[in-house]
Amino acid sequence: MALAIADIQRVHFRPGETEEAGMLRSLMDIVIFSDTHQPMPMGEWLVNKSLVTLQELEEGVVKPLRSVCTETTCPCMSAGGPWYAWKNDEGKNIKVPAPIYVSSCMSWIEQVLVEEKRRMEGLGRDEEQPDTDLMEVLLTVHKYIFRVYAHAYTEHAEEMPHDKGIDFRFKHWLCLTRSYGLVKEEELQPLKHLIDLADRQVSGAGRH
Repeated sequence: MALAIADIQRVHFRPGETEEAGMLRSLMDIVIFSDTHQPMPMGEWLVNKSLVTLQELEEGVVKPLRSVCTETTCPCMSAGGPWYAWKNDEGKNIKVPAPIYVSSCMSWIEQVLVEEKRRMEGLGRDEEQPDTDLMEVLLTVHKYIFRVYAHAYTEHAEEMPHDKGIDFRFKHWLCLTRSYGLVKEEELQPLKHLIDLADRQVSGAGRH
């Protein structure tokens, strides 16, 4: 199971519907869990969806960042405000350059999601709802995913290629995480202005 960008691009637009509104409406349909379309427990489905958003982050944000985000330009990981700390192997909060923080995030997220995917597959089909431990893992995973998006948008806004692919990946992530409680609202403050705009666009899509 994976969300392909091609799936989103095959949108049947309604009369008078803008391209943006149509894509957002299609997006809302794709991220909603359905027992009919997703023959797996929700916990496993959320892990798979999280892996998809990680792949989208890598392709749409992390790769472009590598050419503009360096240890010189970004000596710490921030998103327009206080810097984000990284926990070292001893559990201490330390300041690291943004590219090291991003790389560490991506490696950690992939590792824990792959481990959770194997664990969920081993549980069989009887576990219908995600357990508390899994939800705690996913909250941390998506906290880190958001921080990478936030750093790109706030610190490299003029350098990032803001085509529909990158912005749409963020909207996909936002719809998924907010629909299933995978991110705390206070974590989203650095991009509140962009999120408010996305909310208005989604509301507009729903009125067509």
